[in-house]
This record gives sequence, C-alpha cells and structure tokens, in this order.
Amino acid sequence: MTRSFENTAGYIKFENWVIQFIDTPQFQRLRDIKQLGTGFYVFPGATHTRFEHSLGTAYLAYNLTKRLQEQQGKNADDDRNLKCVTLAALCHDLGHGPYSHLFDRDFIKDRLGEEEEGSSSESEKDKKGKRPSISDETSQRKKSKNEK
Repeated sequence: MTRSFENTAGYIKFENWVIQFIDTPQFQRLRDIKQLGTGFYVFPGATHTRFEHSLGTAYLAYNLTKRLQEQQGKNADDDRNLKCVTLAALCHDLGHGPYSHLFDRDFIKDRLGEEEEGSSSESEKDKKGKRPSISDETSQRKKSKNEK
C-alpha cells in the first residue's frame, strides 16, 4: 500500500516502509521548519518547509536509484541499496532547527571550536583568525560609506 502527498511536481507516492519514517514525531516536526529560513520575508512565495523538501528529496533519490539500478542490471543488494538511499535522502534534514543555516557560520563554529586548517582561505578570515560575521560585514560597509 502507498500514500500520496501533494508536491510542487504533482502527486508523489511512497511505499509503506517510507511512510513508517514519515509518520514519526521526529519527521513530522519538519512541517514547522521553513526550508528557506527568513527568505519568505523578502519573497512571500518562498514558504516551503523542510518536510516538503525532504519528501521531494526522497522521491528524487528513489527514482534516480531505481533508474541507475535498471541501467546497471540486477544486483543482490538492489532492494537494500534503494531503501538506504531513499531513507538517507528523507532524513537528511532531521537535525536542523529553525533558521539553522543563519547560525551555521557563527554559532555552530563557536560551539565546536576553531575551524579545521585549510577549510577557508586567509582572505576570508579577520585579524582574530575567524571568519567575519554578517554584522562585521555590515559595519564595514557603513564605515566605508562614511569615509567617502
């Protein structure tokens, strides 16, 4: 048995083994988290959620994997691989909180410590060895504007 969900591309269907994951409280919480963070303040139509995004990602991953498997011929691990890829795509956003990408650059790195060596160019770092924050960039622009 399958269940259909409305998506921007039309209706998509999932088998029961996918529905079992979709019906968990952990996955359902994605309904309340916007995929584009604060983007909807500027673009009112940009309101899709991480729930919708994850469903679409799982659907595309499932179809891509099926097509690759058809082109490569039958393999003993096909069913297992299809499930693994589909569920990885479905669950890839479960760890995100609200507005998470706004905090990726500053908040998370502050909590985890210094960046790995070579992960960013020296030109992107400020004098303290950290990447400048959005507020640093804004104040730098204001300063440059006032100097003119």
